[in-house]
Amino acid sequence: MKKILILSLLILFAFSVFGDKLLIFRNTGIISKELPWTENFKFSLEKDQSVIFIENAEYYSISFPAPEDVAFRIIGNNEKLHEAINGRVKILNQNPLIIEDTFNPAFIYYFDNNLKMWCKTEKENLNKLFNNKILTAKKIKGLILISTPMKWDIVYDMKDDGTLYATYKISGRLNQEYDTILINENFTQTSKPQIKENYYSKSLAMERPVENYDIPQLINESTIINIGKILPFNGDFNKVVSLGKIKKYEDIQYLTFDFYSGSIKNRYLDVLRRFLNSKENGLGVPLISGDFRIYTKNGKTEFINKVSKLTKTSINDYAEINLGKGWNVKADIILLNEYRTKDYIEKTYRINLTNSSTTTKKFKIKITGYSVNLENIKSNLNNIEKKVFGDYIELFGVIKDKGFIELKLKENIMSY
Repeated sequence: MKKILILSLLILFAFSVFGDKLLIFRNTGIISKELPWTENFKFSLEKDQSVIFIENAEYYSISFPAPEDVAFRIIGNNEKLHEAINGRVKILNQNPLIIEDTFNPAFIYYFDNNLKMWCKTEKENLNKLFNNKILTAKKIKGLILISTPMKWDIVYDMKDDGTLYATYKISGRLNQEYDTILINENFTQTSKPQIKENYYSKSLAMERPVENYDIPQLINESTIINIGKILPFNGDFNKVVSLGKIKKYEDIQYLTFDFYSGSIKNRYLDVLRRFLNSKENGLGVPLISGDFRIYTKNGKTEFINKVSKLTKTSINDYAEINLGKGWNVKADIILLNEYRTKDYIEKTYRINLTNSSTTTKKFKIKITGYSVNLENIKSNLNNIEKKVFGDYIELFGVIKDKGFIELKLKENIMSY
């Protein structure tokens, strides 16, 4: 079902805007071409490209031209090549080495490794030298989707003033510019088109185009980013955009343990960078999971202080980035009592917190389990906020110097 939804999403995007465009999934790129009715159609495919969808054609086939089919004339060694080309040249390929005479672009020159000589042939034979595939179609019209090796990722940079940048990192190769949409899904092609297979399909056009350039948005339960036009490249293409300026964020102490844990001594708490992903807080966009770099200032110098991961965060949810172990707050988790029956397990924990800092620290404690319930809580800390979610419990509070929290937890034993 997921594969069908992804292909449907792909086709909808392809129809949403006229003209050639590029749709990049996390693990592959899809070139989308919209064709007028054409009696006989030929298109060159690179060796690592594949046809994945043709909307309407009487038939189509994919053939593999051989380099030995190329008619050529032997030029000779480098000196003979220099005599044959008096103008500027353009390198079209490195292996095999192929160059073009810019003053006579109808012909190309390539070095034949078997003959150890330069040869000359018509430029129309370029695909045969590259050993590219040829897509041939009869009475074709509409959409063609072609997969090409590409991938993308995202890296976030959060500056000290709260400005959040996203870098879209695209890897692969493009020979021409395309209007490009990034899709936060993996694309899996289950089968390849058959040679000369009759293929006919119809799809409905998308009612609204993808707008809001460079900002993630939700379409059909998938996150997409319209990054506009990207230029030809071979290797990496990066685009940096500002997603907004977070007005309020905080770093809080964080402790997590499981219902089935025993006693734990002298554990430093982690630090969480936490902020609300809302428009009111300066953001309010779907946040895709990715690497997250946090900057801090020392005087006038701003530098990367922490590198972590951001998990998928919806609009109006809290984003939490674990920054690793802190230096100020420690915890002792003591198992005071454990009682078991055939139906449930009951445990009592005491959490002793110690803050060595001169400032009061906010903290979050998360207890995980299968169906854990909070039966009772005691503490000498004021205003402990508790949230019970079924498979985990969250506690929020503040610690000035020392304090304790005593928890009575209960979990039902699952019977199958």
